[in-house]
Amino acid sequence: MSTTWITDLDDFLDENGDVADLPLHAQRLFAHVTAIIVMATNPEAEAPPEYLVRCRRRPNHKWCPGMIQTDQDPETGEIIWWCPVCNDTGVISSWQGTIWDLSGDDIEH
Repeated sequence: MSTTWITDLDDFLDENGDVADLPLHAQRLFAHVTAIIVMATNPEAEAPPEYLVRCRRRPNHKWCPGMIQTDQDPETGEIIWWCPVCNDTGVISSWQGTIWDLSGDDIEH
């Protein structure tokens, strides 16, 4: 069974836009989400290997071998991501204009 993660990056940031003081499990999720943002907004046609993001799911207590795929919703600007192996999915909002946004668009959210 897959999971859909609905993530608003603002939930991880304080009122100044800095990374909030997060518990360890939230830090790990934040690192995964920001890695997806970097990969999805990379301006190169094909992401360099160091930008690729592995799936973090562990079905049956074994790491999923999948690599995250991304797209962007043209209406909302949200990043849509999925794992083609385990079908884990997610949506990331409020990422525009952050330090993880490599698109070059200086859009504030």
